[in-house]
Amino acid sequence: MSPGSDPDPDPAEVFEDLREGFVDIPGVSDGRMFQSDGLTYGGKVFAALSKGQLLVKLPADRVAALIDDGVGLPFDANKGRPMREWMLVPMAEHSQWPPIAAEALSFAQDRLS
Repeated sequence: MSPGSDPDPDPAEVFEDLREGFVDIPGVSDGRMFQSDGLTYGGKVFAALSKGQLLVKLPADRVAALIDDGVGLPFDANKGRPMREWMLVPMAEHSQWPPIAAEALSFAQDRLS
């Protein structure tokens, strides 16, 4: 690191900032998934921190589009094949975490309505 430059953001701190923006929304609460801290809506996880990346649940076509655009990465839960409605958003794209998490919340809300 060069003098005066900022260190890379800590994924846990970035996720905590994200979490703070969601926990006051009615129906959103803290939860866990895959041994990771997450956010739930209606008891279902819609976003979590997984190995320093944001894990989100979105419609399968949206996941495919974000992966094609290079914003997201496939998520396979160590099962050897990607889960269609889940993807990871790496730290390099942490500026995208809030809007993508908002999409995931909207998807969760739509599924429960």
